Amino acid sequence: MAACLRFVVGSAIGCLLGCGTPAAEDPEKPNGTGGSAGQVTGGAAGNAGSGNPSGAGGSAGVGGAAPGVVLEPQPECEYPGVACNGSCLMSTESANGCTFMTPSLISIDTMVVSAGDVYLSATPLPGPHRIAGDSLAATPLDTMGATALSSLAVAGENLYYLKPGFAGDGILRVVPIGGGTPSDLASDFDQGSDLMVIGDRAYFAASLPGMGALPALFWVPLAGGERQQTELTSVGRARANATQLVVSWNGNIKTAPLPDGAPQLIVMTDFELTREGWWIDDTFVYWQTDSDYKRSPLTLVGATEEQGEIVTTLPEGMLVAADAGAELVLTATIENRTGVFTMPLTGGVPQKVGVVGADVVRAARLDANYVYVFAQAGVLRLER
Repeated sequence: MAACLRFVVGSAIGCLLGCGTPAAEDPEKPNGTGGSAGQVTGGAAGNAGSGNPSGAGGSAGVGGAAPGVVLEPQPECEYPGVACNGSCLMSTESANGCTFMTPSLISIDTMVVSAGDVYLSATPLPGPHRIAGDSLAATPLDTMGATALSSLAVAGENLYYLKPGFAGDGILRVVPIGGGTPSDLASDFDQGSDLMVIGDRAYFAASLPGMGALPALFWVPLAGGERQQTELTSVGRARANATQLVVSWNGNIKTAPLPDGAPQLIVMTDFELTREGWWIDDTFVYWQTDSDYKRSPLTLVGATEEQGEIVTTLPEGMLVAADAGAELVLTATIENRTGVFTMPLTGGVPQKVGVVGADVVRAARLDANYVYVFAQAGVLRLER
């Protein structure tokens, strides 16, 4: 994940999730919409069993009034205080359904939520940290120095995490969530991202020395063993559902069956999607075009934007910010305040969770009880 604060709709987890070299639409189109080397924290949560999906990412705020969206004015708070639901909160304070969970942070590298606990890598808290429930204390799980991470995934009693790597120094590690001695599962790669723990394997995108700058999808056994490469190459983003691995290089989306990732099927070509700008369930791939939230069957080969079915029309200025299993987090910004909403992945009416006094909410995650966002100076927990 050092932080670069690149903001792209649907993908700005600060550097948020690694911010590596901008990706191109395909290897022959060097000026594509870009993406970051680091991202996904655990695949499709409800289906892959790996915590929060990596879902990744946050969204850049959109200025101007959004018809249909009503956001209450928020107070101006003295830094590092953050406004949330009408109150100014300092670190560890709670009011009106909001809790300011962390000390002042500059940026988030990556964040994942599992069983009510938050795991993150941030500045100035690099390496994996755990905020256990209501303790609100960020405890380091691995003393890695100033290492920024690109992906986190929780499975069972373990946290898996990626140092993205440059010049072959990427590392995939595992450590017990209750604390213990970390161990390496894979090393010697670059641009490690999109970590997903599925069954007895950890999948991740990476480049190897000598293979060029374009990542491929690899897996390693959780019990230890040799790294294996799948047929899925040019991987800018990866997801998984109950039966498939799904990857994209921006809008060029490919699928391959679990567990080995072969053979691959090209589902979409020449879509102009941001790196974070698509989501899946077991049947469809979903994306947002302006205010249209659309879908196409994962079995429809060579689908085009025009063939996409409109699932719902979102209010102007509302953006999908992150996915977690069967749900989405959405944001809408009006005059330096951002509304946070949830909506089923399959569509419906967005439900407002809260309003944050910030003109951008960069990271978003959710579980059954809360939505977690990074805004202004730290992580806020909003009651649902």
